Amino acid sequence: MNLITLYQMKQSVFTRASLAQIYPELEERQMTNALYYAVKNGQLTKIRRGFYVKPGYDKQELACKLYPPAYVSTDTVLFEAGIIFQLMSEIICLSRVSREVVVDQQTIRYRKVKDMILTNPMGVKNDGIKSVASVERAVLDTLFLDGQRHLDNVRPIHWDMIDALLPMYHNQALYERVKRLENYAKDDK
Repeated sequence: MNLITLYQMKQSVFTRASLAQIYPELEERQMTNALYYAVKNGQLTKIRRGFYVKPGYDKQELACKLYPPAYVSTDTVLFEAGIIFQLMSEIICLSRVSREVVVDQQTIRYRKVKDMILTNPMGVKNDGIKSVASVERAVLDTLFLDGQRHLDNVRPIHWDMIDALLPMYHNQALYERVKRLENYAKDDK
């Protein structure tokens, strides 16, 4: 196994299956030996059963790959965009499962949503490595899952994008929450 190939990739989290695709010439036993050697020498870290990471790996990438399909959303995105000011130490993803896991001292919380929302690519940026909701998609996900929420700074929100994304949720209560938030934003100016 030539690790130079892995280190040249932007990807930093690998499953055993993805490594088998990168190195199709290796048989099962050879792959096991190569991974054992790479972990022993500190070139890769076995972070969880079947998951290997490069040093300095992207924790959001790991969160998206643990329970696919998943994308980073809600408070994680809102904090990074300056919409909420409360510091978030956990990564929140939307997925088909609802659970909380701790990997490498990082808490990752998965919130379950319907497939029609989860698999809709509108408002989700996918760079081939991880999927992250846009600010507007994260606002809608938050309002959909949590009900009415206080947002500290609504200025970065593009309301035309909110209007474009809103129909995919098929939820009348969400329409009303968005309307109240939009009225608050107009009064705030």
